Amino acid sequence: MFRKRNAVSSDRILKLNSIGFIWDPLEHAWIEKFNQLRAFKAQNGHCNVPRSDAQNVSLAQWVNKQRVLYKKNAVSSDHIQQLNSIGFVWDYLGLVMNKTNLWHNGSAIKERHTRRTP
Repeated sequence: MFRKRNAVSSDRILKLNSIGFIWDPLEHAWIEKFNQLRAFKAQNGHCNVPRSDAQNVSLAQWVNKQRVLYKKNAVSSDHIQQLNSIGFVWDYLGLVMNKTNLWHNGSAIKERHTRRTP
């Protein structure tokens, strides 16, 4: 009887699992970054890691990459759900622009309704 070339016995799977073998390194790396982002949010109250944050350069790059991949429809639904669950903002630039417009519009409204003295 021939065994499949890439088949792993259940005994070997158990042994590998017992020593912490990582079966999917890409998923493992994603989960590690996601957990770092959760910790960042717990400390800072948001998920928008600034690129200028010297302590979180790698995390800021990962966050930006998630946004880029999302625009290309290249993020799994599971990852989208996980990021949504912690309040991840997919369009940070849009959020910033919206807040800026609200601020400017608010200033314009306030200026129009403020009585000027001669």
